[in-house]
Amino acid sequence: MAKQFPAPFQAGFRLIDGSDLNNLATFDQTSSETSLTTSTTQTLAAATALTTAFTQIATAGAGTAAKLPSAAPVGSMVWIHNASGQTCQIFPPRATDTIDGGSAGAKVDVGNNKRAAFMHVAFGVWLSAVMTVPST
Repeated sequence: MAKQFPAPFQAGFRLIDGSDLNNLATFDQTSSETSLTTSTTQTLAAATALTTAFTQIATAGAGTAAKLPSAAPVGSMVWIHNASGQTCQIFPPRATDTIDGGSAGAKVDVGNNKRAAFMHVAFGVWLSAVMTVPST
């Protein structure tokens, strides 16, 4: 079995990095954002940060940007529904992170009326699945 990084918590008494605990406490895996407006700047640094596991992008200009949550622990999933009428750029949370094995800090485009699932499979490594929204 491949080693996970960061390692899961070990049994017994030990010091725990406060950054790990803060990440677990600040990433909201049970809430949703239904009216997110994305950044008009098409860079990772200026992209609107996602903070919940479920997000619907309601307002976006052409080529606007959002980024995955930096607090998402390994093993978590982030779901996005782009209902903005425009294609949105989704960046990883940090410049060293990758999505689908691409270049570090590179974006994934999520088209209008598409859904995307992003899985945080290892520290700094994300996988995506972009889907169409079924018709009603």
